[in-house]
Amino acid sequence: MQDTVAVALITSLSTLAAAALTGLIAARSTRRQLAHQLTIAQQESADRSAARREELRRDAYVGFLGACDAAYRRLDRRWIEPGADAVTPGYDETYAAMRGRGRGVQPGVAGRSGGRRGGGPVGGGQPHDGVRRAAPACRRAG
Repeated sequence: MQDTVAVALITSLSTLAAAALTGLIAARSTRRQLAHQLTIAQQESADRSAARREELRRDAYVGFLGACDAAYRRLDRRWIEPGADAVTPGYDETYAAMRGRGRGVQPGVAGRSGGRRGGGPVGGGQPHDGVRRAAPACRRAG
């Protein structure tokens, strides 16, 4: 009878040890998988947030350029429109602000001031209607 008990005890302990070992291996494997999936999820989240940030930055830049273009177009219309004797409030301040914005030093060009050549609004006093015109003959030669 003691032999039977000993065999049963050895069998049950070996089964228990095998189950514990299998559970330990499964837990380590699952932990590694979860850590890998967490890393992937964090990277995807960082990529999505970077893409969203770039999209917002691009939209803000496009809006800024659109507002600048609209302001320059309004200033050009004001500059060339007949009856300029009547002062419209806001245009002079807008013009001064837009001209002041272009007077900073250009990045990468030391000693030169930014802004446009010529004394008037866009293109040295030329109206900006989106149509590209040929340069005058005196400018083409050089």
